[in-house]
Amino acid sequence: MSQPDETTGRVVRNTGAHYVAETPAGEINCKVKGNFRIRGLRTTNPVAVGDIVSVAPPGPDGTAYITAIEPRRNYIIRRSINLSKQAHIIAANIDRAVLVATLAHPSVSTNFIDRFLATAEAYRVPALLCINKTDLLADEPDGPELLHAVEHLYRTVGYEVVSVSARTGQGMENLRKALAGKTSLLCGNSGVGKSTAHGRNFGRARPGDAHHHFLGAVPPARRPYGVHHRHPRHTRLRHCRLRTRRRGPLLS
Repeated sequence: MSQPDETTGRVVRNTGAHYVAETPAGEINCKVKGNFRIRGLRTTNPVAVGDIVSVAPPGPDGTAYITAIEPRRNYIIRRSINLSKQAHIIAANIDRAVLVATLAHPSVSTNFIDRFLATAEAYRVPALLCINKTDLLADEPDGPELLHAVEHLYRTVGYEVVSVSARTGQGMENLRKALAGKTSLLCGNSGVGKSTAHGRNFGRARPGDAHHHFLGAVPPARRPYGVHHRHPRHTRLRHCRLRTRRRGPLLS
């Protein structure tokens, strides 16, 4: 709970040790003290995008500090690949996790999709599967049949599936409706078209647009449509805030 001289806000950006909290009075640049940790949760980042936090006024050095975090409704973490047993919180207080996957250029395995959906279930985050680049499947042997089979598989076990072509715009209206009014986490391997889907879905900022939050991965050098990495790789993250119209907040 905030003290009388503190303000409550939502973390909308973080770059290393620095955070931006959006409050009723505007955005506040702030930091976390070195000994700030969440009890019972060993993570590399004690504060995540989406957290509701209390921020103390700037001290003598001009720095505002986050002093408390409200209990999280949910969160998704990424486990360390080494033996440290530490984890990194990707985002908190999420209404829906959206996995962008492709069945060609590149082909995302159902094993990867299953692991993502299981992770979302484990952290109590409803999940949606977005199959992108459906326009390219027309040139693939049995492409339409493969798309139908994957859609049927995941719908049968209870997941919402939206198939789109972010390049042509086909199916994007269905994705907009699925995300409307929700705080969504956008995930997926490199090359599946997350940035294109985001641009198609939300477009450029306009004056007077409602606030929209987007946590995005720095894209690799631009490649022709359909050209992808042979081995999908993680990219480093940058964190930014955008604005959009009548859309729900989006984290990626």
